[in-house]
Amino acid sequence: MEGSTPSPPPTTKINPFHLPELMHRISRFVSLTDAIACAQVSKEWAETFIPIVWYEVDFSLQPRFADLSPDIISKHGQHIRIINNAKTIHEVTAVANEAVMNLASLRIEAAASVMHHIRTYEIVSRSIPSLESLRLTAASESVNGEASLTHFVSASSLIPFSSPLLGVASCLTSLRIERLYLTREGLMSILQASPELVDLKLIRTVIVGSARQTIRHPGVETLAAGIECLFHGDPADPSLLSYFPSLNRLCTWQEHPQIAIPTAKIKEDVARFCPLLTRYELQGSRNLVHQFLAHIGRDVSSLMYKFSHIPGDTIMDILLHQATLQGLGVFSERSGASFDEDEVEEVSEVVQEFSQFFQLIPRGCSQLKHLDLHLLEMDMDEVELGEWACKDLVVLRVRIKGLDTKERILEAIALWRQGCWRRRQEEAGAPITLEEERDDQMDLSIEARVAHHLLKLEKLRSVWLGCQTWGPI
Repeated sequence: MEGSTPSPPPTTKINPFHLPELMHRISRFVSLTDAIACAQVSKEWAETFIPIVWYEVDFSLQPRFADLSPDIISKHGQHIRIINNAKTIHEVTAVANEAVMNLASLRIEAAASVMHHIRTYEIVSRSIPSLESLRLTAASESVNGEASLTHFVSASSLIPFSSPLLGVASCLTSLRIERLYLTREGLMSILQASPELVDLKLIRTVIVGSARQTIRHPGVETLAAGIECLFHGDPADPSLLSYFPSLNRLCTWQEHPQIAIPTAKIKEDVARFCPLLTRYELQGSRNLVHQFLAHIGRDVSSLMYKFSHIPGDTIMDILLHQATLQGLGVFSERSGASFDEDEVEEVSEVVQEFSQFFQLIPRGCSQLKHLDLHLLEMDMDEVELGEWACKDLVVLRVRIKGLDTKERILEAIALWRQGCWRRRQEEAGAPITLEEERDDQMDLSIEARVAHHLLKLEKLRSVWLGCQTWGPI
């Protein structure tokens, strides 16, 4: 009829839980067990959750993955992005399937046998265009030295097939090579093909041969390698430091004390090739720590070292950099240690003897923002003898004499957090009663003294006193 309004089309009910975007977002937060269950709900759900099920393969957690048939891996292998702890030939062969070609992260052993070596580098070569993180290791060092060809890194496998001249390069940002051999030419080829590389670790790795040319990689900021690896080879060849003009963090150690690298040589190369290097992780002897702090390092901003090296002269070496030191830490004596654990461990009596000397560090280093001396037990009687200059401290990990149980530690933390909350209330204009102030002043317990000291460090955001890590309220 003329002038009549057309009726609207019938509405279609939409189930909000069937929205692909919502399903995708939910799938990112489910556990592996839940993802497997969801993938069995329907074909539509399977399309979303199967890639989640296959996203990561960790043989230490999923040893039965190696027993899957090649047909199943061929069907779903394109979804695998992360492979961890592929160690045996059985495990390596399982993921050497041609469908596994889009890896972003790979942690694999490479040298158990000739076939193991071949399969490993097949996987690497196939995924190198997409790999961002690669860790190549050998279960043990070669007993035959350079004669063991299976211990040599296949550098060509770490280079995309297409020429860099065509604009195709590796995506690697992190590379760790452990207990293997690598030619210097091979290392240079890998660096040339990996412009995105930021983190390079050569752990107990031997660099073999000389180089006919040199390279300056502008991206690598972190390097881990033994002193002998950095400087070993033809004296006419520059050290590996010469490759990394942007290096700002060096982790090093001395594997063979009988091989003496002159301090002057190390100092010269650091000053000449690595002008930005100010962060050090020194895992070697006390002499190595002294060598770097007293003679090599300039304007050191961060230091980590083994806590067994704690004589007074080491502390004085640290204080040589008190104007620039922002971070000081010690390596944990226990692998896999976590600062979120509930267990309170005992403190070595040897460590306790040096507590008073370490007070010189927070009192003298005004730029400190990160202080991790979790193996040291401080005495509040010594702490309270002088003011800490590091008022911008953000992270503190230390033990306190008298806080030897979880209950006492948590009581000190609770008093500190309560003080932080009251300070915020006061800054917001809320009144603080005289009774509260009087109670604070009269409490002379070790817990209250610790809390009072922490409250002087107003920028603290992370505190560990023996168990668990806490922040202010």
